[in-house]
Amino acid sequence: VKFKDSVLRAKEISLKGSEAEVDSPDYEDRAKALSISALKANLNFGKEGELKSVKAVGGLMVKHVRGKSLFSAKGDEASYDISSGIIRIRGNAIAAKDRTELRADEIIYEVSTGVMRAVGETKMILR
Repeated sequence: VKFKDSVLRAKEISLKGSEAEVDSPDYEDRAKALSISALKANLNFGKEGELKSVKAVGGLMVKHVRGKSLFSAKGDEASYDISSGIIRIRGNAIAAKDRTELRADEIIYEVSTGVMRAVGETKMILR
């Protein structure tokens, strides 16, 4: 399935009104150099059919390239609000960017700025 500047590959997609349930999704936003893959995802669409948000669970992997910097993260679940550009990774969240690794209950990543924040019990490793 193609959206503006993004592509969704999946084994199965079930549409229900303004939402879709997706098995084995691989979402790629080419304009933002962002990818999200998981075992399952729910997509939410706006009135014009535009993709508003992605909620992914199981086998989660998030990657974002910003200039020469690579952000990668995994966790139990993630939500991506496309209009705000905020990704929240929850449950056993681990994220790495440049020479920093964060482990936390929740990691919040801002796609436009590349800033990552940790919430809850946090461990930071500098390499």
